Amino acid sequence: MDAGIERLRLRREIEGSLRRAFDPDDVLPRLARLARLAPAASDDGVFAHRQLAELLAERHPWRAAVYARRALAHRTSDDRAWAVLAFCHTLLGNFRSAVAAYRSALACAPTNPWYAHNLGHLLDVALGRPEQALPWLRAAHAAMNDNSEIIASYVHALARAGQIATARPILARAIMRFPSRELEALMRWLDQGAPSRLRDRGDRDSRDPRDLTELLMRGLVHLPFDPTQRERALLLARDALPSGGRFSMNRACQQDVAVLASAVAYAIVYVDHVPLSQAEVAAPFRVAVRHLREHFAELRARLDLVRGDTRYATPWR
Repeated sequence: MDAGIERLRLRREIEGSLRRAFDPDDVLPRLARLARLAPAASDDGVFAHRQLAELLAERHPWRAAVYARRALAHRTSDDRAWAVLAFCHTLLGNFRSAVAAYRSALACAPTNPWYAHNLGHLLDVALGRPEQALPWLRAAHAAMNDNSEIIASYVHALARAGQIATARPILARAIMRFPSRELEALMRWLDQGAPSRLRDRGDRDSRDPRDLTELLMRGLVHLPFDPTQRERALLLARDALPSGGRFSMNRACQQDVAVLASAVAYAIVYVDHVPLSQAEVAAPFRVAVRHLREHFAELRARLDLVRGDTRYATPWR
C-alpha cells in the first residue's frame, strides 16, 4: 500500500477512535505506526507524536515527554503539546520545568483557563509561591467561576497568600451553589486560620518545602496513584509543614526529607484505603520501613488524619 494512502487511513482510524470511548492500547500501535511512516515535521508526524504523549502521560510520563518534545521540535506553537509536556514534568517532579512549559502553552493559547489554573496551582502547591500563583488562578476563576476545582485552587492560594478575608466569601458562594465535601473541608481549613502557611520565610531550616515536594513526586511516580491522589499528596505535604516550614525532626538532611515524603505518600494510602504495605511505599523513597512508620504516626497525630479524611481523600473513593 502506498505510504501516503496508509498514513491517511491510519489518521482517519485514529481520529475516529479518539472521538469514541476507546481502549488506548488499541490506538497506541496505530499511532506508533503513523509516527514511523510520517515525516516528523509533517502534520501527521506532529499529530502522532502529540497523541502518543497524551495517551502515555499518566502511565509513562518520561516516554510521553519524549514524544511531546518531538512534536514541539516542529510545532513550537502547539499549545496541547506544551501542556502535555508540562503535565509529564509535573508527574516526574520537575516542577520548574512544568511551570516553564505551562507558560509556553499559555503564550500559544492565552485564554485557556485550564492552562492558567494548572500553572497557578503548581506555583502555589508545588513551589510554595502563592502570590505568584494568584494572577493565573484569578484569570482561571474569572473564566470558569462555576468549576469547583478552579475555585478550590484559587481559594487555597488566596489563603496561603494571607488573603483569607477575600477567600472566604468566594468559597461560601461556591458552597451554596454546589456543595461538596472538598469545599466544606476547605472552609474548615479557613476557619482554622489556614494553618501551615509559611509565614516566617526568613527563619526556615534547610528542609525547603520545594525539596519535599520534588522528592515526593519522584517517589509517587513509582506508586499506583492517579493524578488526583498525587495532587492530594502535594496538599497534604504542604499542610504537614507548620509555620516557619519546620517539622519536628532536628536534623536537616535529604534523608529526613525522603522519610517525610514517604510518610506523606503512606498517608494517602491510609486515607484512601489503597492496598499497599508500608514496605511497598518505603521502597521508591529508599527509606527504612521503621522510619516511615514512625513519621507516619507523627504525621497522623499532627493532622488528625482519619480513614476517608475529607481534606485529602479522593472524592470518588
